[in-house]
Amino acid sequence: RQLVVTRMENHRLVDSISVGGDLLADIMRTGNVPAEVAAAYSAAYPGLAFRKSFTDAVESYDGRELTGFISGVKGKLFEMKYVDYLNSGNLPEGYSARLASSPFQPGWDIGVTGPDGHLAQVIQMKATDSVAYVRNALDRYPDIDVVTTDEVYSSLLLNGAADSVANSGIADADLTSHVEHAVENATYHMDWTPPVISLALIAFTSYNLKDADAYE
Repeated sequence: RQLVVTRMENHRLVDSISVGGDLLADIMRTGNVPAEVAAAYSAAYPGLAFRKSFTDAVESYDGRELTGFISGVKGKLFEMKYVDYLNSGNLPEGYSARLASSPFQPGWDIGVTGPDGHLAQVIQMKATDSVAYVRNALDRYPDIDVVTTDEVYSSLLLNGAADSVANSGIADADLTSHVEHAVENATYHMDWTPPVISLALIAFTSYNLKDADAYE
């Protein structure tokens, strides 16, 4: 059960996602959706991807639906990155990692297969900034270890609640930013376009301030 968690606790996914150097304007200037985001979309929503491109899917959503769509793509991107990491020399010889065959597989997201071809371990992947979400996953499937984001793992560790949880070394903020940039790029193609989703979230938050004055 501890095959992956024990080996992964002191490793970080250095260079797994290069977000810091990708300015929004640079992404928009290319007019392209990053290949890894497009692949994550296809894996997360295979039926939808068969009918619509990533751009078409983005343009068909708004509000809460778009937020859910971003979360789904982000979660699958997280899983794919971790599978790549495990299969890049970070498992014992003869072992390999793969995604669950269905995006709706209950309980686990990544399976580790041993030399005999049988599953040696399964893992829950939680791309989130919510500690409660990870705790609920552990309560629901106590025999399946969780790999989560940098922020959540750090919080759990500080509270002495990181048993059966491993740190992916990936920040949820970086994952979210990467997918949001792709969404903005799918809809807007002007160099000067501001980060629309981020501005919308700020506006929504300000609108809901209880003590906001007319100016705010």
